[in-house]
Amino acid sequence: MKKLILILALLFLPSLVAAQCNGVFPANTYCGNNTGSPGVPTPIPFLTFPFAVPQYDFIIGNSLGQGAATALSGDCIYGVSGIICTKTNGVAFGTIAQYNSPLPAINGGTGLASGTSGGIPYFSSSTTIASSSALGAGNILLGGGAGGAPSASGCTIDSNNNITCSSPTTVTPALNLVNTTSDGNPASIIFQKNRSGGNTNSSDLLGRIYFDGYANGAQQAAAEIVSAQAGASSGANIPSVIQLLTSNGAGLLNQAFVFNSAAHINISPASVPTTGNCGTGGGSVSGNDTFGTITTGSSATTSCMLTFAITYTSAPNCVVTPVGAANSGLYITPVTSSFTLTYTSATSQKFSYMCMGS
Repeated sequence: MKKLILILALLFLPSLVAAQCNGVFPANTYCGNNTGSPGVPTPIPFLTFPFAVPQYDFIIGNSLGQGAATALSGDCIYGVSGIICTKTNGVAFGTIAQYNSPLPAINGGTGLASGTSGGIPYFSSSTTIASSSALGAGNILLGGGAGGAPSASGCTIDSNNNITCSSPTTVTPALNLVNTTSDGNPASIIFQKNRSGGNTNSSDLLGRIYFDGYANGAQQAAAEIVSAQAGASSGANIPSVIQLLTSNGAGLLNQAFVFNSAAHINISPASVPTTGNCGTGGGSVSGNDTFGTITTGSSATTSCMLTFAITYTSAPNCVVTPVGAANSGLYITPVTSSFTLTYTSATSQKFSYMCMGS
């Protein structure tokens, strides 16, 4: 009896294999070949998914063990030489669709056999992946919208996190920060400084905004707004100073308007004015073109002239007052390059002045 069963099994095994690999597939089986060389695949049961991938092409049965009438589309799985998929509903399982590389996006792949070096893949439609054009090193991407390829935005970031944006369009690029909360707080730009997690020190620069022009084939320093620490920290207090720097020399930010932590204002220019015709010794001045104090010479005089370090474009508006003692005959005559004080005869008289203009 055992011999008879064995003979019958040998007789019907080929047809069984053919039925399982070319017709209706039982549930929880797949057809494959692990023999080390291509050959006729044989049905192999599996218990869980995923399972070991056969060495050569294979196909997987309908998860319900049913035939073509209820075949599930997308019964696809990876094989070494490509992807084997049953056809979509209504087509017999015995008809096999084999997708060699690249695997279409709709089947879980990219659909790309190759791409642009330096580009990135993106969905050009809901079922199609394409490759963008090459992007430069450090490019910050600009989305292309539905179906559109991402592209370089005109901004780059380097390994030190420096961001540079350029544009040939007037008044761009622009930094536009919009706050839409229903409160009184604005959008913010924040500069922060610490010393590797430690306290900052007096004279440490805390934040800076540069303004550069272009000359002699390169960007040149033109102006700067900078905040610096003005003393040692005390608890949570950081004494500070804000300076507006401008340039009147080649690449030099050499003139400063200073507002310090005491709410005092000072101007530190690149050059200072001079006095003349002020009696013996010629007089002296402590200050700048905007404000200061003149001391007349050691001999009695009735006038003194201050020559500005930099000529104004038009005569400035100036006020002057005597210091330490009144002088009833005092008045001032300003012109673009200087002003002259006229006063009742005095010796070593001090006068404070302030001039405003451009």
